[in-house]
Amino acid sequence: MAYTLTDYFRPLRLTLRINGLGIGGALGLCLLATPKSTLAIWGLYSGGAIWPMRLAGALLISLGLVLLLAASQTTIPWSVMLVTTVANSLVAGVLLIAYFQQELTGLSLVGRLLLIVVFILCLVGAVTPLRYLRTDYAL
Repeated sequence: MAYTLTDYFRPLRLTLRINGLGIGGALGLCLLATPKSTLAIWGLYSGGAIWPMRLAGALLISLGLVLLLAASQTTIPWSVMLVTTVANSLVAGVLLIAYFQQELTGLSLVGRLLLIVVFILCLVGAVTPLRYLRTDYAL
């Protein structure tokens, strides 16, 4: 049923895959493996310890793998949808608070574009599962 035309979870699967690859894979790998100098040029690193950024990258990769695995299931349980909504809401909330506190003023153009893309993906990832949480087929 996961690949038929009558798949109820098709929009959710697409969102899970895009967030898993975009936020988990791309951003997580970027934070985990990019050198300090490149992160500093982008405005994402301003000095000090780099391990919190590397840890965030590792956790985002783990989240991306969970989202990709959940997208391949025949039925997506409500617990996965809840975790997806909470995780994406928290990432979007952190980015929004950092923006309002003007902690992102040192970002370059690449950093700003990356921030906007991640924020939009997180909002879509937080809202899409909500439609399925109160339905009969989200057991």
